[in-house]
Amino acid sequence: MNPTSRSRWFDRGLEGVGWSAAAVALLFQNPYGELGPEADRFLVLQALALFAVAFCAVGAARHPAGDVLRALATSPIARWALFLGGAGGLAAVASVDPGRSFFGAPPRLFGFASELALLLLFCALAPRLASADRRERWETALLAATGALVAYALLQWAGLDPLRWQVDWQGRPTAAQGNPLFLAQALAWLVPIALGRAVSRWRAGERRAAASAAALAVLAGAVLVRTAARGPLLGLAVAVVVFAAVAGLGSRVVLRRRAGWVLAGLLGCALAIGAWVTLQRSDRLSGTASQRLLLWGSVVRLFEASPPLRLGIGFGQESLTIVLPPHLPPELPERIWRPDLYHDRAHNAILDALAAGGLLRLLAGLGLAVAAGSAALRLAGVGRRPPDAAAIAGIRATPAATTATAAPATPPEGRERWRFVALTAALAGHAVAAQFGVATAATATLFWLTLALLAGAGMRAAPVVAAAVRESKRASEASRQRTRHATRSRWLAAGALLAMVAFGAWVPEQRAGDSMGGRVALLLLLAA
Repeated sequence: MNPTSRSRWFDRGLEGVGWSAAAVALLFQNPYGELGPEADRFLVLQALALFAVAFCAVGAARHPAGDVLRALATSPIARWALFLGGAGGLAAVASVDPGRSFFGAPPRLFGFASELALLLLFCALAPRLASADRRERWETALLAATGALVAYALLQWAGLDPLRWQVDWQGRPTAAQGNPLFLAQALAWLVPIALGRAVSRWRAGERRAAASAAALAVLAGAVLVRTAARGPLLGLAVAVVVFAAVAGLGSRVVLRRRAGWVLAGLLGCALAIGAWVTLQRSDRLSGTASQRLLLWGSVVRLFEASPPLRLGIGFGQESLTIVLPPHLPPELPERIWRPDLYHDRAHNAILDALAAGGLLRLLAGLGLAVAAGSAALRLAGVGRRPPDAAAIAGIRATPAATTATAAPATPPEGRERWRFVALTAALAGHAVAAQFGVATAATATLFWLTLALLAGAGMRAAPVVAAAVRESKRASEASRQRTRHATRSRWLAAGALLAMVAFGAWVPEQRAGDSMGGRVALLLLLAA
């Protein structure tokens, strides 16, 4: 195998790991767990992180680790991500139960080991996503998994689910997520991405592709509404407004930019007024809203009764189950539809970050969110210094090219701009939905994959892409090889997805009433 083929093989392997992570987060299923397949997903994600590290270690001879680390060091997102990883490690060491915080606890297993796996995937994938073509393939793979997820949810909505899940959600679809809230949180992230694909394809004149992406966005939105999860619905509404506002702010037309500022101002006012009204009338809230308020108050009382050091470093991942029960109000069980439920999350991203890692982790998370949002807005064409064409295309800037592109470039108007508009909206919608939900394998994986894409798009000197540019003399032969490899990869991906879903659907404890014919049909649907 010549050096060029070896390099491409390593790059395709890492791309496959990234696509597999998205497929595992969205489609891996186990109907016999209270929280669905959350623990199984995190275990598979840890295995995929080890595969990514192995690929990087084998490919170090072609792409030295120093080049990759220097490329990561140029990205503010990567620096904040490493800061967050360090805060997570400190929280695990100083935890009230270090073993539980490091390995995680059933039924989630979202401890430091899972956080470290996602961080490793981010570091391995970010330098490989500096090419627009690779970002395009990433988006296509993600939307394909979204289509399978929505198709399964529609089957459940129609009452044709061939699997019998342990928890009956009374007609609310869960797809492979196992929980309506988890499904809604994932769809609130995925709908803007499908919408961005629809707009970009429509503007490019690809009507059929645009119609398919728009239909996917509409169906995913309908499924989200059917889940009746109010937090993700609010997040989706915010995402749609942010999508329109950022699209206007990044436009060259003055009228559209003004409309974008108006939409952004109206959204800010609406959020401020809504928060004020909610706080003023919090005593009238009922159902899950009142449960959230009681949980949030319990976490506040927990910190009030704890040493000040815990406010700085937290109690460790997966620790609320241990330290929170003495501070729960006595009226909480009366407002829960299942009195046997336990509380291992605060259902608020800020309070969960405080409980897990204290102010240090919260600061790292907020810094990472600000860096990601700033990068997404800049890449979407918003701001005084939009990215140059070389950074958007993922090509190494030569000295001559650097001189030629020293002046600020015009905002990108093609598919890339709409991709980053969609990612900005997805980040904003997730930020709102996360204040009423919990981090899941799906949302955590989508978050870190998005960070990898944003960080890769901002890397001017990506060693992997630069090596591909230097081999441009063999472009025609490489094109033929890519065609053959693409056909082979599609069949391999379909077979791997079929095997993965079959493994997730099979458990030693089979239940009466599960139709084997329906199970096979479902597996074929997801593998397609």
